[in-house]
Amino acid sequence: MAKIAVIGAGIGGLSVAARLAKAGHIVEIYEASDRSGGKCRTEWFGDYGFDTGPSLLTIPAVYRDLFIKTGKRLEHTLDVKPVDPAFTYNF
Repeated sequence: MAKIAVIGAGIGGLSVAARLAKAGHIVEIYEASDRSGGKCRTEWFGDYGFDTGPSLLTIPAVYRDLFIKTGKRLEHTLDVKPVDPAFTYNF
């Protein structure tokens, strides 16, 4: 199989890397930041943490499909709990 470089360790880069690896390719991920996650991360200022990216799993089926295609089950990795309503907007 091919040796493939993936640029970026955000959700997109990690997803494609997982699928390529499952298909038998040799995958190397290159990330400019000091950690993976892209915009899905927490920035800390003293004792306060702030989510800087998506904090809702709005379409769980997309993530379930990714996990299945990489040989895992979402429910074995994450504790997904529906919340109704998930959020509200106040203007």
